[in-house]
Amino acid sequence: MQNQFYRLFSLMLVLSMVLSACGSAATPAAAPEAAESAPAAAEPAAAAPAAESAAPAQEAADSHESPMWTEMVAAGTLPPLDERLPKNPRVVEPLESIGQYGGTMRIPYGGSWSSRLYSFMGNENLVVWTPQWDDIIPNVAESWEVNEDSSEFVFHLREGMRWSDGELFTADDILFWYNDIASNTDINPVIPSWLIIAGEPVVVEKIDDYTVKFSFAAPYGLFLQRLATPDASSMLEYPEHYVKQFHGDYNTENLDELVEAASQPSWVELLQSKTGSRDNNGPGWTNLDLPVLYAWRVTEPPGGNSTRAVLERNPYYWKVDTEGNQLPYVDKLVWDFLDDPNVMMLRTLNGEVEFMNYYANSLQNKAVYFDAMVEGDFRFFDQVRDTANSLMLHLNLNTKNEVLREAFQNKDFRIALSYAINRQEVIDTVFVGQGIPYQGAPKPTSEYYNETLATQYTEYDVDQANQILDGIYPDKNADGIRLLPSGDPLQFDMILDATRFPDWVNVLELVQIYWKAVGVDMNIGGISGDLLEERRKANDYDATANFSDGGLATILNVGPFLSPLGRGSTYAPAWGAWYDLGDGAVEPQEPPDDVKRQHELYDMVKATADLDLQRQYMDEIIDIAIDRFWAIGISLDMGQYGVVKNNLHNVPLSMPESWNYPDPFPTNTSTYWLSQ
Repeated sequence: MQNQFYRLFSLMLVLSMVLSACGSAATPAAAPEAAESAPAAAEPAAAAPAAESAAPAQEAADSHESPMWTEMVAAGTLPPLDERLPKNPRVVEPLESIGQYGGTMRIPYGGSWSSRLYSFMGNENLVVWTPQWDDIIPNVAESWEVNEDSSEFVFHLREGMRWSDGELFTADDILFWYNDIASNTDINPVIPSWLIIAGEPVVVEKIDDYTVKFSFAAPYGLFLQRLATPDASSMLEYPEHYVKQFHGDYNTENLDELVEAASQPSWVELLQSKTGSRDNNGPGWTNLDLPVLYAWRVTEPPGGNSTRAVLERNPYYWKVDTEGNQLPYVDKLVWDFLDDPNVMMLRTLNGEVEFMNYYANSLQNKAVYFDAMVEGDFRFFDQVRDTANSLMLHLNLNTKNEVLREAFQNKDFRIALSYAINRQEVIDTVFVGQGIPYQGAPKPTSEYYNETLATQYTEYDVDQANQILDGIYPDKNADGIRLLPSGDPLQFDMILDATRFPDWVNVLELVQIYWKAVGVDMNIGGISGDLLEERRKANDYDATANFSDGGLATILNVGPFLSPLGRGSTYAPAWGAWYDLGDGAVEPQEPPDDVKRQHELYDMVKATADLDLQRQYMDEIIDIAIDRFWAIGISLDMGQYGVVKNNLHNVPLSMPESWNYPDPFPTNTSTYWLSQ
């Protein structure tokens, strides 16, 4: 079932790692290219404040568990290790070396804190990706079988595996999630679309305490891949023994009292506040009582006046290294949530963080980091991005503004705006010459690369743009802005999280000039990330700047540029909601026939394990996307980088970056360790 995409991606990733490794022989002073490898040993950075300083480390081989647990076992306050581990724990081979126990890893972040906590440690699914993103491997499930036509999947769970409170994890937890959470219409109006094939939802059966069977009405060629993505994480986030007390079908004694005490309108909101959901800021990160399966558990949640989260190791974590040492190695994670990328960069330059891979890692900043590598005692790692484009401009084809909706749904209008953009100037000015003009399309290394989709309407042609627009909105006001049929000027806001994406603001400032030159007035609407998410979910915007995941994992993520499917389709959120009714709060709208055909084709992609048929259906989806030209791209994404301190080990020289991966979790973050 391995797709050609994964083989191509693996080749690309290995090449990146080889190039990085080759560069390690150079010293930081040699040339900029050497910045992709670790610098020579440097003087230690200044010590962190006492509250954040790392505890003395101990060789893992000295004991098969952290010294902090050894002391508790000796005191009788924690069961021995063999009673905390499953019968067959997952054995993880560290990338470089067996680690040392101890220390605090400091990680700054400027986005949604729940999404970053999740992608660092929360993707503990039945199966997971390999670090190279080239295969599916066991995780919570130690093995599985698939029938001949890929319509039935049987998973064998790890016997004796436990939640972080010590209670056993069994098949009952998965059945509770499916029957009482995912299928409960009070909580979820419809079952998520990834669990539906041929119009029928999956049937989940308990074979025994440690065996679960998933049966579909037709073959499901992408099921194992979906199980490794965030789509499938929710099935392992609802411990039955804990969540039942908040569920209306189970607690018949004091549920009303719990609802009242929590000031919630009903038991549904109470349950969601105790567990969280993908639409409700993550899986219960703020509830310290919620048992989890993660390597670390939250001990100090963010919220209120707190701008950080503290997480400490899970005594019942069910993974060990190749010498039998219980993971994780690092005692504590401290996440600082910073709104200003410049503050994040300064802390990184000063050596005050151990791991940074978002928001302060723009291309413009890389030279600054390079110059400070020795003094800051850090190194780079490459991020091979699934992102297809540096920035996608999404005109909302379903905007509530009827006049703008008519303009945006006119493909010629979108084509004219695309011709009006001087992409090469944007690339040279904002992206320091990195990239080529490109639309939203699979990357050249993807098996789904299509040159027409990637390059159409990327020429900078102001005359052509004006000619098209003159045929649609010929009249202008005194400022040269074209007039809509209503007599109002053609103007709209492009909303984005301006604080966290300064590069995007720089791009939009140029686009604003280009579009105004052809009579279209686009205003840059910089708002907070939380408000941006609220407005997107409510379909309360005219246009937005967005990511374009799916440049490599195209078959798993067609929404950002190929077809309105789910929340990635911010260019047509109501049409996307029509397909995926359980996704977000957008009111669904019935889409045109060709969009329905794309929906039908993607259902056919999911419902076959035949790679040739998958390719045939995907090609037709792409053909429709070429004809429709849903969204406007700027340039081919050329990859990104992260920064890691030199005393943090087992971090690869290169890793994929994608929400479907989701980075850096598959690189086995529980094996990262800190030398002192």
